[in-house]
Amino acid sequence: MDLEGKVAIVTGASRGIGKGIALAYGAEGAHVVVASRTASSGDSALPGSNDETVAAINALGLGRSITMTCDVTKEEDLQNLIDQTIAEFGHIDIFVNNAGGSFRPAPLTDLPVTRWDRVMDLNLRAVMLSCKALIPVMVEQKSGNILNMSSGAAVSSSPAMIAYNVAKAAQDRLTICLAEELKGHGIAVNGYRPGLVRTEGMDSVDPDGKMFSDAVDRPPVVGPSTVWLGKQTAETFTGQIVDRGQFGTTWGPGSS
Repeated sequence: MDLEGKVAIVTGASRGIGKGIALAYGAEGAHVVVASRTASSGDSALPGSNDETVAAINALGLGRSITMTCDVTKEEDLQNLIDQTIAEFGHIDIFVNNAGGSFRPAPLTDLPVTRWDRVMDLNLRAVMLSCKALIPVMVEQKSGNILNMSSGAAVSSSPAMIAYNVAKAAQDRLTICLAEELKGHGIAVNGYRPGLVRTEGMDSVDPDGKMFSDAVDRPPVVGPSTVWLGKQTAETFTGQIVDRGQFGTTWGPGSS
């Protein structure tokens, strides 16, 4: 098991890609802290909850999993997430900044400033806040791994998605700068673009599959590549923004 005994926090892990990563880490023996705002079923209109993800990981009988309710846009929630994980497990090896999101497409002239701010809060400021709370712990350990969920939107000029595109592009720059800042402390920092993955949220807005017809992969598809990234150190792989679709070809095992 590649992650046996490691402690990983995955935000937005009640469903979708975050759940896929959390389950993959649990299957590799990691202790997994499942963090999101959806503690229990019924707390959201969408299916999935922290409790369900935790139960699935613990059923494997390998690493131990616990739930933490956390709004990643709130500094106090993130600090509590870090503090409680340390209290429970004693250290943090991997932190996956998966939580994020956007709104329905709209041109800039029709985009309320409050929505622009919300997209920046979810996809950029939240990543900064989590890293700011986490870094002192990993610096003291002299080791750690931070994985930020990027997107092809970071390099896209798709119309009516400007806020999300800008937020993800800025997040990528944050990832690269942090990797340089932290490599002397033994901390790896990378960005991961999962590609189109059909999640519960996508099912809810596109039940007949016409809007996102190219999204055929389900969340478990992210497992092998994110497990590999979770094993990396500042010496082996850091400061990279990688696409899942290129795993094993331009990066990862067997890459040239």
